[in-house]
Amino acid sequence: MEPSRFARMSGAEIERRHARLTAAADALRLDAIVAVGDEDDMSGYVRWFTDEPVSSYRTVVMFVPGEGVTVIEHGNADGFRTHDRAAADYPGVVGIATVASFQSVAYTAGLEAATLIGMVRKRGFTRIGLAGMDNMPNRFVRMIHDGLAGAVTLEDVTDDVDAMMVVKSPEELEHIRAAAALQDAVFADILPQLRPGMREIDITALARSASLGLGGAGGVILAGSAPQGQFAPFKLPNSQTRVVEAGDYVSLLIENAGPSGHFTEIARNIVFGKALPVLLEPSSEAHALQTSILRSMRPGAACADVYAEHNRQRLAAGHPAETRIFAHGQGYNLVERPLIRQDEPMALLAGMNLAVHPTLADCRSCFAVMCDNFVLGEDGSMTRLHRTEQKVFEI
Repeated sequence: MEPSRFARMSGAEIERRHARLTAAADALRLDAIVAVGDEDDMSGYVRWFTDEPVSSYRTVVMFVPGEGVTVIEHGNADGFRTHDRAAADYPGVVGIATVASFQSVAYTAGLEAATLIGMVRKRGFTRIGLAGMDNMPNRFVRMIHDGLAGAVTLEDVTDDVDAMMVVKSPEELEHIRAAAALQDAVFADILPQLRPGMREIDITALARSASLGLGGAGGVILAGSAPQGQFAPFKLPNSQTRVVEAGDYVSLLIENAGPSGHFTEIARNIVFGKALPVLLEPSSEAHALQTSILRSMRPGAACADVYAEHNRQRLAAGHPAETRIFAHGQGYNLVERPLIRQDEPMALLAGMNLAVHPTLADCRSCFAVMCDNFVLGEDGSMTRLHRTEQKVFEI
């Protein structure tokens, strides 16, 4: 799929998701499944339920089997309107309630919970599932627990919903490929425009502008720079102040969502001049680590085992062990399960979209990164989605 400025999921895809939610609700004897989000980079439950982005205000969604989704979102106090579940916006949604709450104003923090409690009491529900319960706002969980005590049982269904989301449908994979194609296009677009004397923020601004023109949104576009032989980690925008001189290198990460809200990420090192062995060698080793670990990423493989194997390979090559993550799932979340590390109980499954980014960074002499997305196939293949060359770029 080529980059497109606008993309929505089909009605059939929304119905597929809701059918899976219905099956889980039936198996667990739930009347409804509830999720909460408050920003678009890490609020994938809301978007998976509704195909709508999440604003910086809180959004609550309640899926009811046989009916659809009711949304509680920011707007006029005590508002409510019915909604056509077949409409292009908010597909599968049957009602939208609004509350005038603000995350920055503590005394408004209970308005979504109070509205949800009223809905649940009115319907006479007795069992509610909470997706992402441990990451929900404390007051939200506390209020619904206390407000429904004795009448409603709350169940944590995070693992059940995560299992639905992490294996992508064929339609979702098409949109994920489009996100990777968009990032490739952005990378190719900005390279000819880079010149010594630019600040790091000028580089990421070019990338953000190109991405927005193709329909990319949200996420992060980060850059850091240094003379070759020094440390150049990714920086947040307000720290991207350094001027890149001739001979310096840049670490560039493009990790935003494509036109449908699905995430991929690409990262490369770029030299403003001739690349030296002090960068070329660790970059080649990062690429080798990425290539090598792909052979262990097979359907059914335990994430903890893959993580241990990656660290075995790093130590064998004389590199320090990874202590964060070197790979993870992506979808509507910038970082999504499974995390490839020792505490992830989930196994790898065919249909997962995985960002794989081994990095050699010693905080002194280098920041060599090679990041691409791969889709795990039924046959155990790891198909790379990005088409940008896997090398250090010289400009």
